[in-house]
Formats: sequence, C-alpha cells, structure tokens
Amino acid sequence: MEKSKLDVIQQKMHDLEKKLNGGLNSKPTHDLRYKKLCLHPRVELPSGFKIPKFNMFDGNGDPISHLKDF
Repeated sequence: MEKSKLDVIQQKMHDLEKKLNGGLNSKPTHDLRYKKLCLHPRVELPSGFKIPKFNMFDGNGDPISHLKDF
C-alpha cells in the first residue's frame, strides 16, 4: 500500500519532533560550570552593586551563548 503525501509529511513531522525533544532532554555536551561560562571570573563587584535586568532565554538561538552574556 502506497503512503499518501499527507502520511509522509506527518511521519516527517513526527520524526522531527522526536529529534527536537530528544535534543532538549539530553544531557548537555557543554561545560556549564561558572568558571567556564564567566568572561571575567576574577572580577569582584563592589558592595551595593545592582545587577541589571537581562532578557530571559526564549528558546531561540544558542543557550550557551545566552548564558555567556551574563
């Protein structure tokens, strides 16, 4: 029995969803320790320093690059 175009598209969508969900739920391959993410690990902030507001990660782009912005 031949698959219809709709069946083929649905199967491809299903496979894509599995790949995406697997990628989001898998263990990170990057080192997420503070020392590796921080651009200036030896900088000490003065007392009374207020941390500026940052944009939340919206799921688009590279999450590691987003973390390095902090």
